Amino acid sequence: MKKAIIATAAVLVLSFISTVCFGVALGSQGLHAFFRDGGVLDDWKDATADWDDVIVYAADLADTDDQSQLFASESVEISAVDTLKITAPCGNVRVRRGTGEKITVTLEQYSARVNPSSKYTVTIPQDGEIQLSAASDISGVAAILTVYVPQPLAALTVDAQLGEVDIRDITAEVLTVNLSTGDLDLAACTLKNANLRVSTGDMDIKNTVSVAEKLVLDCACGDADLELPATAPFTLRYTVQTGDVELQTELPREWTRSVQRNGVSCKGEIQHTGADGETGGLYEVTLNLGNLEIGGGTHSDDD
Repeated sequence: MKKAIIATAAVLVLSFISTVCFGVALGSQGLHAFFRDGGVLDDWKDATADWDDVIVYAADLADTDDQSQLFASESVEISAVDTLKITAPCGNVRVRRGTGEKITVTLEQYSARVNPSSKYTVTIPQDGEIQLSAASDISGVAAILTVYVPQPLAALTVDAQLGEVDIRDITAEVLTVNLSTGDLDLAACTLKNANLRVSTGDMDIKNTVSVAEKLVLDCACGDADLELPATAPFTLRYTVQTGDVELQTELPREWTRSVQRNGVSCKGEIQHTGADGETGGLYEVTLNLGNLEIGGGTHSDDD
């Protein structure tokens, strides 16, 4: 039972490998990125090694969408800042647009157990820093840390190890997300530059995300779903070392596309140039082991 959360994450890792391996022979580059020293597997082990006595049963994981399992909620307001960093070794992180003049930090804890006790705490080490901490024995308790930001930011950084990161309706010059194990969702954000990295998990980037200069998306093991801007100009350059690339929609005729395939590896570029020749934001996507789904334009049942 000890470290059952690690076993659950291991199932997630193996499921990614099985998905990619089905129907294709694994490429050496993708496997090397996964198994090499300091690679995906090592990153995952490092992320889970901090808890010596974590006891989480997969069947008893709290459902954070079930309000009946919410047993503790607390909020604190902190001064608004231009640069914000959120750190969460364990737990789900949400960032939303807020109201008023201060940043509101809300911690919710969920459990299906009888008379559960709080296992997570929020601290503010200094202005502009928010840290979510978890007990070594979280005992079937899940947490959501929601940060409401009332104003545009110069920089937003989220460093998370085990959990999900969901960012919506945020304006920032620079967005940085480093997630070890979990899924990343991004929607309705206005950004100048973004650097998004997931070691083990899926990435979902909606076309409501506006990037003025550059978006770097790096997924070591997992799938990425990228929706391209509907009207704004852009240049997408993608590399999938081991996996598949699938277009979910029919691209408009004015968009240019080039593809290079080599076994289970694929490189490509999609570009939409504006009426005045502007190239818009640059999207650089790299997947070592996983599938890339690209959406944009009008839907086609043949894709």
